[in-house]
Amino acid sequence: MSPSWADRVQVLLSPRRVALQRHFPAWRRRPPLFAEALCEPAEKPQKWAAALVALERMLDGPGWSGAGAHVRVSNHFVRFSLVPQVAAVTRPAEVARLAQHHLKLVYGEQAEDWRLSIYRQAGGAPLLVGAIEQALCDALRAALRNQRLTEHSTAPYLAVAFNHYRARLAGIESFWLALPEESRLCVGYCHKGAWLAVRNQQVSGAIAEELPKLLERMRMGDAHDSMPGPVYVVARATAVDALAMEPPWSLRLLPPLHFGGTEA
Repeated sequence: MSPSWADRVQVLLSPRRVALQRHFPAWRRRPPLFAEALCEPAEKPQKWAAALVALERMLDGPGWSGAGAHVRVSNHFVRFSLVPQVAAVTRPAEVARLAQHHLKLVYGEQAEDWRLSIYRQAGGAPLLVGAIEQALCDALRAALRNQRLTEHSTAPYLAVAFNHYRARLAGIESFWLALPEESRLCVGYCHKGAWLAVRNQQVSGAIAEELPKLLERMRMGDAHDSMPGPVYVVARATAVDALAMEPPWSLRLLPPLHFGGTEA
């Protein structure tokens, strides 16, 4: 269906902010609806609980029911892992079991309760797996269902940002992609179209301080075969004013994804 004819609600879910935007079909000649709420992050184990409460309250307002929902989940709520592919494992159910087994080895039995988004890369490159707590997914689906909203997609911020800028990054042999959020930094290394390293961790300092340190740690660790090069940062220019990168590193700024007229 053409986007201009789709009736869809976009949902942004993060620890401190929840936002909604509804795009109506062109024939209805209605401007988009937008709403947002700030919230205090919940303590472990359910860091997302406060955000879900805020979302449920917002959806109770007028104008949100009866559409398709596309949810962007903050990287705060996602664990990423690169899982080596096995040539004999090709069926989707088998691939899912392989990814689940790998995550259990890394994270323990808690991985049994995670919903996995699996990106199968070409050329035998590792599977890129994003894991979200199943309890969060269940609570989110229930909140949407209560307002007759159909869940069309639920994706980590990393996936949404890369898909948004995919055309711009196409053809670049090697690059780094950095996604700063409040107190969190997600960085991935892509070579010849395949993600070879991803780190998603909590940080306490500014991006100008944290990004160079994380890049070097990645190069010394899981991205040891990588090369310094262009680093694409999805952020406001003011957020990277103090970021100095020495050649062969180079900083490339990508505008933040906008949500309801605001940066998100």
